[in-house]
Amino acid sequence: MKLWHLVTNHFRMPLHRSGDASFCAGGRFMRKRTEIAATEGSVRSYLRSHLGIHVRGDPRDAINKLRVSAAEGNAEAQDMLGYMYRWGIFVKRDLREAWRLLLVAAENGFPPAEFSVGVCLSHGEGVKRDKRSALRWYRRAGRDGVAEAAYNAGYFYQNGIGIAKNEAVAKRWYRLAAVLGDTQALVNLGNLYFNLASSHRLRNHYLHKSTEFYRRAARAKNADGMYNLGLAYYEGLGTKLDMRVAIRHLTEASEHGHRSAAKVLREIRKNLAKSAKRKF
Repeated sequence: MKLWHLVTNHFRMPLHRSGDASFCAGGRFMRKRTEIAATEGSVRSYLRSHLGIHVRGDPRDAINKLRVSAAEGNAEAQDMLGYMYRWGIFVKRDLREAWRLLLVAAENGFPPAEFSVGVCLSHGEGVKRDKRSALRWYRRAGRDGVAEAAYNAGYFYQNGIGIAKNEAVAKRWYRLAAVLGDTQALVNLGNLYFNLASSHRLRNHYLHKSTEFYRRAARAKNADGMYNLGLAYYEGLGTKLDMRVAIRHLTEASEHGHRSAAKVLREIRKNLAKSAKRKF
């Protein structure tokens, strides 16, 4: 019974800003990925730790300071103010003003703003939707160290969004995203090689490569990676068939909230129970 269902590749549109950030190689600013909601608390923390602006009680004084800093050409302040307008944090939500500020920050070379400009262009937030221009900003931000931007550039090339489809170029961007710490890029690389295997004379070679990418993603605690690696062991695709290892990886994926993994596990256990009954 075939149970192989590759995890689909989803375009990434992060909605949240991390209160934590660091400098990556070359001194380029890079925002770390988090799953926390965009709350007033996280914005307060970011303003305090990165811009030295304290929000106490009424936020208007802090916002005025942020506006002054942005007007003086501080790209990080421009980016942060644009972010606040984008999500309506401490100010009335205004997508056009958010776009204006983010674009200024991006043009001033602030990588997180470069990425946000790509997202705004992708979805028509405060500006007319323009996929080709979005890709240009994703490439720029990706080269400047933003993992999400490199991932989105790979997705655009893989699916022919804003440019002709080119899986070879998509792989290069996914590899960069993976180097920058994006584990989902590893899963997408595995999917690309798995799809190649279905119609290529080097089938086993590509299956092995796909499984290695899933393995790397699983080691990084990516649930999709755990799921696809478990299915690879279940089917013996790109690795030796091993039911125990398959169940271990699928269980781990399920424990990380992967619903498809839980469903496949139930099917596997049901089939194993039926086989045990037939033996007796």
